[in-house]
Amino acid sequence: MIDTQNTDTLFWANTHSEIRRQLLDKSKNPKAREAGNKINGIKCPSCGKPDAFAHAHEPNTVMCHRNNQCGVNTLTRDMFPDLFISFGERFKPTNEHPKATAEAFLQARGLDTASFKFSQGQVTESSKVYPTVKIEFDDVISQRLVDYKGSNKTRLSSYKGKCFATKSVAGAEKVFVVEGIFDALVLEQSGIPAIATLSSGHNPETCFKQGVHYVLGFDNDSAGHKAIRKFKSYLDGQGIEFTVALPPKGSDWNNLLINGGLSG
Repeated sequence: MIDTQNTDTLFWANTHSEIRRQLLDKSKNPKAREAGNKINGIKCPSCGKPDAFAHAHEPNTVMCHRNNQCGVNTLTRDMFPDLFISFGERFKPTNEHPKATAEAFLQARGLDTASFKFSQGQVTESSKVYPTVKIEFDDVISQRLVDYKGSNKTRLSSYKGKCFATKSVAGAEKVFVVEGIFDALVLEQSGIPAIATLSSGHNPETCFKQGVHYVLGFDNDSAGHKAIRKFKSYLDGQGIEFTVALPPKGSDWNNLLINGGLSG
């Protein structure tokens, strides 16, 4: 599950506190009680029996004790989805926390916001102003809209021939190739060097080096499969080594980070 050792932050302090409050709410969990470092007596979302528990300090998962009959682990982010949306309303920028909205959005995705540079911007879409996570590199500006429900959530300035590279790419013998910046940051946080092509159809040819083994890790969907075919053809033609490693269908690298299924 998500490691929050670096997320003792405004978002997680606020969210964990609210999750604890809801888990201990007697109207929802009459038998719930906090004992030591656990909250016991939680009604399991899967089987409905009050035999589940969660860690009191970081209640990220509700785990059912009934291993033979149930034994299901449920993410509290799935139980309380309202705590992982509306970042602009819940975490407004202040003089003390000028990037509060962007930080909360990133921290909710399991990212360590102290490990990379970003700022908080804004984009107007259909007469509504949305806060953004703004990342700048090589004269490229990427803005990921927060709380936006449309399909195109990222706005990019001109990026032809360029890619986003994580810190550990320089000198790495194996590098993952993904589409989005957040995918690359997720992999970097897990000890995996990565570059982001910024769109599935964009080939930043100068970002590929001889002597490096590339792992094509695009999304496991039709667009990702198309990108893999394109890059396989290109890398084959250049004599550059590569393999393919897709996230499970219906998931992505960020979900794997949150669920503890991603490591270097």
